[in-house]
Amino acid sequence: MTSVYTELTKEAGRRGGPAALRAFYRLQGVAQGVARGRLEGFAEGVALGRWKGRTEGVIIGAAATGLGVIGAVVHEKRRVRRASAETAPTAMPEEDTTGVPAPEQRTDA
Repeated sequence: MTSVYTELTKEAGRRGGPAALRAFYRLQGVAQGVARGRLEGFAEGVALGRWKGRTEGVIIGAAATGLGVIGAVVHEKRRVRRASAETAPTAMPEEDTTGVPAPEQRTDA
């Protein structure tokens, strides 16, 4: 089994020396940091999107519920108005059935 030092020496030879090996690993670290930052940023973006979606969903749901309630109230008022119009009192017939005598009309001229 080879030692870690030997493996690093072989790797440095393939990359162009110790300085190139250091630069390669630095860039790998930067690339990993960028990738991790993208993932975290994406996760934050998804969380923000979910929050905004929930908020907009609540607003839309409340508006739909409000419209439903308003529609029910308007329908009920209209139904009551129609029902009362159908049973509205009509003019009294010529024959008075209340038993109260009608006032006499004066014919003085």
